[in-house]
Amino acid sequence: MLYGLLESGKEGMVFKNINSAYKLDQKKSKRAGTWYKYKRKDTVDARITGASPPEQFYRDTETGAYDFGRATKPWAMGWFGSLNFEFYDPDGQVFTGSCAGMTDEMKAKLSDGNHGVKSEYIGRIIEVEFFERNKYGNCEHPRFIRLREEVEIEG
Repeated sequence: MLYGLLESGKEGMVFKNINSAYKLDQKKSKRAGTWYKYKRKDTVDARITGASPPEQFYRDTETGAYDFGRATKPWAMGWFGSLNFEFYDPDGQVFTGSCAGMTDEMKAKLSDGNHGVKSEYIGRIIEVEFFERNKYGNCEHPRFIRLREEVEIEG
């Protein structure tokens, strides 16, 4: 059933415990860990092209106002915010994107200490997971999976 939904172009499916109820808090309704989403996923090997800097300060979740007294962890550590990448389709057309989802250890490994990527990692191959490609061919909701250590860098 699920396979047929995905093959017909549907985004995915939500599974819910029918005996569960929303647990309300002051801000919004929550699913209380009883709803699960299943979406199609795919991966692509992409080349690291650089990075975008992180937010410097935390923001209030309700107002969006910056808390200038609290630097974010990535900013304080000199890490980047998201990793920029590019990949090619079989016709040779280039697509670009950026992804997050990296562990602190991986950010520390790849970061140059000045909110960029160490030069030895520019051009290296990473595996990126995404839900689907949009009408322009770019990845929707890309997420870093791993550095492809076993992939040779082309000259």
